[in-house]
Amino acid sequence: MATICVQGTELTYEEKDIIRFEEGLIGMPQLRRMVLINYTEIAPLLLLCSLDEPQVAFLVLETKAHVPDYAPQFSASLKQQVGLAEGEVPLTLVTVTIAPEWTASTINLRAPIVIAPGAMRGVQTVLTDTTYKLDAPLPSAYQEVAVGN
Repeated sequence: MATICVQGTELTYEEKDIIRFEEGLIGMPQLRRMVLINYTEIAPLLLLCSLDEPQVAFLVLETKAHVPDYAPQFSASLKQQVGLAEGEVPLTLVTVTIAPEWTASTINLRAPIVIAPGAMRGVQTVLTDTTYKLDAPLPSAYQEVAVGN
């Protein structure tokens, strides 16, 4: 197993867990190899860590389980770009911005990260559907859990 250090904590991953982003992430084209880490200390949030620049990691939230009403439509070309197989459901992540006051934390529903689990390829896209906000509130269930801790 390989390790990556995130803020002083060594986290493990396997080579098969590496997600390739041919174009990098929006505004960061150099970030082409990422790994998604389920770190129990921050659950249900996940860490999307760069292997190209190990000091870069993003807090993300998986939408299917945690934002059930989120149903963006992805183009056929995007699905092809990530290598999504016929009938395969993409893993869709949204970035999380933690505010000094936890209840003001937000998620970016406008620019999801779409991953084909079988191909382990991903892309970050900007949706044209303006009903999805750049700064939607973090789902209230997680605000209540965090405030209670």
